[in-house]
Amino acid sequence: MIAASVVFFLLPDPYEGSYLSELGEKLELIKNTEGKRVITAGGSAVAFGINSGMLEAEFGADIKVPENPNRIKDYKVINFGLYGSLGTKLMLELSAPYLHRDDIVIIIPEQQEDALRGYFDGKYYWQALGKKGFSFLFSLETDERNEALNKLLPYIAEKFKAVVWDGKSSAKNNGIYIKDNFNKYGDMEAERNTNIMPGGYDSDTSIVFDEDILENDFFKYVVRFIKNGEKNGTKVYFRLSPINNSAVRADKEQIKSYETALLNKLGTHLLGGTSSSVMDKSYFYDSNYHLTNDGAAYYTYNLINDLKARHKDYSHTDFDGAYNSKEVSKDTVSYNGNEEGFIFEEYDNGIKLTGITEELRNSEEILIPEFINDKEVIYISDGIFSGCNNLKKIIITVSSPENLRVGRGLLDGCSADIFVPEGSLSSYKMNYFWSTYSSRIFVD
Repeated sequence: MIAASVVFFLLPDPYEGSYLSELGEKLELIKNTEGKRVITAGGSAVAFGINSGMLEAEFGADIKVPENPNRIKDYKVINFGLYGSLGTKLMLELSAPYLHRDDIVIIIPEQQEDALRGYFDGKYYWQALGKKGFSFLFSLETDERNEALNKLLPYIAEKFKAVVWDGKSSAKNNGIYIKDNFNKYGDMEAERNTNIMPGGYDSDTSIVFDEDILENDFFKYVVRFIKNGEKNGTKVYFRLSPINNSAVRADKEQIKSYETALLNKLGTHLLGGTSSSVMDKSYFYDSNYHLTNDGAAYYTYNLINDLKARHKDYSHTDFDGAYNSKEVSKDTVSYNGNEEGFIFEEYDNGIKLTGITEELRNSEEILIPEFINDKEVIYISDGIFSGCNNLKKIIITVSSPENLRVGRGLLDGCSADIFVPEGSLSSYKMNYFWSTYSSRIFVD
């Protein structure tokens, strides 16, 4: 126990400067920002999807519009969204002790099963907060607190390994996913001008509208949070996250039925609907929930108008951005084939691996090619190694994980580990997409 305490409190934080470490800054914002605040809370869809400067320009102290008794004004803005595996419920629990009377809180979870079931992985709590995590444990409800405590010792072991064996981690080679790319509001402000996903959407994370999910414990918590807010003079709304239209796997009737069920559950606390949140794929960046800079401006523009309408403020919203729907992306499959044992789809911006051929299926080692047909391999689909019972090593030679995307089901049905180049280990373990597999990533 003494050794664990020394590692936890005295060794340097290997996640300093990482994307997750922004949580500490967001907590300082919500603790120390005085007055009335508009707070957007959720996962990474909020971090990537809100332009808080636009919100403050409309609802802040310096607005120059004719006096309107319904006008939302004198508000500061805080972006309290970060990462889906931390969970929207955790973010609400962390914010609850610091909410003010007259605050406006807008809950925006991703339209994705884990997010809507209140998923939380305690290891990311410690990676995000380190030793500061103890200060906030009693803000958490019992389930989240127990999950965090259960992951404390594994985190300490991982920290020791990262610092002593792997060398102190840094945020290098993680592209835009670093703490320095958040602005003063907590928005991700890094330049992201175009959709970089093969075909314009992530086919491994289909978006569905299932009414049954509205009966789970997360939504019960949301209803409690809304009621507690009302008692304390805080106005709370629930809003659908940005949704990539190309990833939606539901017809109009299913979507309409889901919206009706959501309205019946939340009433006037539902802010907007699918018309304000389902957007063309050209507005998305690297996932079905992460927006480009233009996409964030468009989504925020809709949010402003929905919030004004709810408060019966019918003033005009000035916006010079490209908020009209852009032309649909043209990045479609130009070639299907197989090479070097891989089944793949070829797009203008690179290669997406979608399967492996029988000749590789019994291998003990599989080397992921960097190029096929002179194009970079930029995505590995979920589950392509499922059933490879002899597979022990998946070898990656790409040094920067930002150049090779994966989903959360890469190793489904497979017991192999991932091996990466020397000098890239910490970058892969800290990467937004690869960190799911941190315990199974080693140096080749």
